[in-house]
Amino acid sequence: MSDPIPSPGKLASLRAIVVTFVLVLSVLQALPGKALKTAELMPLRRALGAEVSDAVRDTSRFLVHVRKQILSPFDRLYDELGMGQRWRLFTVRGRFTYRIVIEAMTENDQQWQLLYRAHDVDVLGVSAELTYRRLRGIFDPHNKEDANAQYDAFVHWVSGRVLDAHPEYVGLRVSMERLKLNAPGSPTEVADAVRETSRFLVGVRKQLLSPFDRIYDELGMGQRWRLFTVRGRFTYRIVIEAMTENDQQWQLLYRAHDVDVLGVSAELTYRRLRGIFDPHNKEDANAQYDAFVHWVSGRVLDAHPEYVGLRVSMERLKLNSPNSPTEVASVEHMNEVFRPGTP
Repeated sequence: MSDPIPSPGKLASLRAIVVTFVLVLSVLQALPGKALKTAELMPLRRALGAEVSDAVRDTSRFLVHVRKQILSPFDRLYDELGMGQRWRLFTVRGRFTYRIVIEAMTENDQQWQLLYRAHDVDVLGVSAELTYRRLRGIFDPHNKEDANAQYDAFVHWVSGRVLDAHPEYVGLRVSMERLKLNAPGSPTEVADAVRETSRFLVGVRKQLLSPFDRIYDELGMGQRWRLFTVRGRFTYRIVIEAMTENDQQWQLLYRAHDVDVLGVSAELTYRRLRGIFDPHNKEDANAQYDAFVHWVSGRVLDAHPEYVGLRVSMERLKLNSPNSPTEVASVEHMNEVFRPGTP
């Protein structure tokens, strides 16, 4: 008769529980952190219909919500220990990228000398450090218009290191070249290297206006907006639809600059209200978008008791040449609100 298999000790059992728990959390971390967007489901909607597409969208939102609720107590632990895997593999952010450039000036020669350009020139021998992903994440703007919050501190750090190691230099200049990515094998085109001039002008403007900031804020005199900006070949327009109890089809009530059954055009085209729901070519909806949808739904449903549901969405339009027809590229940020008790 064989000896019985010894039962694991308490420490081994505890270790197994902890390992299993960590594995479950890691699996949850690997799940998508953002729900599927309506635009991403448009091919599915066209192929299998709105019901299947809406079911997939609702399931995606539910799973993201559950993931967030389970992981939220552990967010600080993941951040402190650097255990999170919140990154994407093989991301493509567009046709532009950035590379860092470091130049120096000597007392005898008042010309800037190139010391380092990422993946090109490395007089300083700092390539291994500056290409390390965690350090690169500090200064690389990742296609944002503004520099990272830590960029100034990084410039002071790298300047101190270089000037301490090379007393012959009296000044150091750090900038980011914005590169246009062309086809493989073709030369990289420097789109603009004007960051330093821009930062200087912004700094001068800030110093001159800072004594008057409070006056502008109190009196609402600030004009912090851009005139005649062109954000690309796409723009958005809001669409509002309603459903009655007898007719389970969505009826168009409002489309910006086109249809206005509700008589709300004056309100929704007002720039301060439009700034709440217009995503301005960002992939995600504005932070106030859901609150805006509930606000406008409440107003319409209160004023029109014949409606049992309201749907608000944003049509993404492709801007063509003048006098050519408007082309709807996709429908995004679609939210539906129904009266309580509506089946």
